[in-house]
Amino acid sequence: MNLSGIDLNLLLVFEAIYTERNLSKAGERLSLSQPAVSNALRRLRETLNNPLFVRTAEGMVPTNHAVAIQPTIAKALDDLRSCLTPDLSFDPAQAKNHFRISLSDIIGSLILPELIAKLQDNAPHVDLTFRHVDRKGAYEMLRTGRHDLVISTELDGPGMYQQLLFKDPYVTLVSNSHSTIRDDLTLKQFCQAKHILFSLEGQGPGLVDTALARQSLKRHVALRLPHVSVIPKIVEESDMIVTLPLRMARIHSEALNIKTFKPPVEVPDLAVYQYWHSRSHHDPACGWIRSQILETCRARVQ
Repeated sequence: MNLSGIDLNLLLVFEAIYTERNLSKAGERLSLSQPAVSNALRRLRETLNNPLFVRTAEGMVPTNHAVAIQPTIAKALDDLRSCLTPDLSFDPAQAKNHFRISLSDIIGSLILPELIAKLQDNAPHVDLTFRHVDRKGAYEMLRTGRHDLVISTELDGPGMYQQLLFKDPYVTLVSNSHSTIRDDLTLKQFCQAKHILFSLEGQGPGLVDTALARQSLKRHVALRLPHVSVIPKIVEESDMIVTLPLRMARIHSEALNIKTFKPPVEVPDLAVYQYWHSRSHHDPACGWIRSQILETCRARVQ
């Protein structure tokens, strides 16, 4: 049989007549008139080449063929209703979702330990895959569903949603044994010092360079590194200085012989957002993982 010639609404009529055993009551159930139900039944009989229901004193009695096909039709309609009705529930304790999240090492060091511990307790069957953020390809990964979330400083594209996770001020790290910088850090000392620039791309100016340029000033970037973990140790053992977000600096400079200064030039706070595409905006599972990340970040930066 060619299904393209079948009106699926006729299956709803079949279901209603089978349940009510009365054409008028079936019409009330479907908000249809009794003549409309009779017409639909006529079309069903022609399509299936069977009377389907016989009028008796007890009502519309199904034929043997109608009884035989009823379970299949009922299951098909239930499956369609389940498929087309959005499931707004999400039980993290039972969920077995696999979330794919893109973020940088910096942000990961700030939030991942607490986030993993939180999910281990509340959602033990949820799996996570973290990938290093690639800003050039991040939007496409979200658009195509290969990533559920991107946690980054800036990202743009049509159909994108964003939520601020936290802001972090910048600080300048200097060795306690620095040859010229002692109890305070002047703008002149800052510009004359050798700087380390943490840069994933390894090129281009940083936020500090942009801030200095507003005052027609420059600094000497003597070293560029794509990994932040080694930078504070280099600072401790040299006259090089570095400007990093406060919480990142704390994590990587604990127990080191280093002092912290407010940069003598105005550098905007690091603003970190989570980004997602409109394709997953109403998904309850994705909404849940976004809420867990937001709660973790807010607790972490207090």
